[in-house]
Amino acid sequence: MKRPALFVALTVVFFVWTFPHQLVVERLVRTASAAIGVSASIEEVTLLWPKIARLSVSPPGYLVRGIRLSRNAHALNIPTLYLGFGFRGGVNFESDACGGSWRGKLQRGRRLELTFTGVDPEACLDLDGLRVQGRFGGAVALRGVGRGQATGPLGPFAREGRLSLEARGAKVAGPALAQALGSGAAMATVNVEAVIDRTSIVLDGSSAAAEGLDWRLPRARLQGRGTAMVLAGRLEVRRRSEETRAKMIAGLLPETTRDSQGWRGYALSGSLARPKLAPFR
Repeated sequence: MKRPALFVALTVVFFVWTFPHQLVVERLVRTASAAIGVSASIEEVTLLWPKIARLSVSPPGYLVRGIRLSRNAHALNIPTLYLGFGFRGGVNFESDACGGSWRGKLQRGRRLELTFTGVDPEACLDLDGLRVQGRFGGAVALRGVGRGQATGPLGPFAREGRLSLEARGAKVAGPALAQALGSGAAMATVNVEAVIDRTSIVLDGSSAAAEGLDWRLPRARLQGRGTAMVLAGRLEVRRRSEETRAKMIAGLLPETTRDSQGWRGYALSGSLARPKLAPFR
C-alpha cells in the first residue's frame, strides 16, 4: 500500500517540477492584461513549494520577477510579485514594489480587492514625462474585472468599484505643469473617496491641502470617460497661508463671499479638461 502511494506522490512531484510554469504564468498574465488593453512582459518565474503545516495541502505558488505593464507611453514596473492560487479558484498576490507594500486578491466572479501602503509612484511608474512623488496608501475594490465597457469611466478594465486614497508629501511635476504653473504642484495632503459605476465617478468628501490652500469636494460627479468627462458638483476653497503664491492662486478664483470658517463655495461644471467655476448660490 505504501509503494503505490509513494509512486503517486513522486509522479505528482515530477509533473509539478517539469511543468512549464513560466510559459503558463506568462500566458495568463498576458491574456488578462490584453483584455484591458495593457501589454505585459515577465523576466523570470520561480516555483515556490507550499509549506506543510497542520497536514494541510495547498497548491504551489510563484515568485515572478521583472514585470512590466505598459500602455502607450505609460508603464508600471514591478520588481517582484508573489502569486498564490487556490484549489477553488482565485489568486492572492503580494509585492513590495514602488517602495511600499501591496496585498490583493482576485476572486472568482472577477472581483479584485487591493490594499497598498507607503507607495511612491515615482519609483515604479513611467508617465511620459509626468512625475508623481510622495507616500500613498489606500484601498481599491473592483467588480467585473475585464468586463467593463469602453464608454465607462474604467473602460474595459472593470465595470464598477470603489477607491480610497491618502497621500502625504505628494508632488506632481512635469513639462506641461511647469509651463502652466512655473513649477510642480506641491501637496501636503490628499484624501480621495470615490465610487465608480458604469457611467460616472462620484467623489464624496475628498480633500487636499495644496499651494497654501485647503480644497474640498463635498460632492462631485464626473460623467463620461477620459478627457471628455463632464463635471457637476461643488468645490470649496480656503486660504491657509499668507504666502505670495497662496494669495496669487486665491486671487485667480472668482470672487464670492466666505462663511464663518473662511470657506468660499463654487459650483463646478464643464469638462475635466476645461473645468468652470462659478460662485455657489
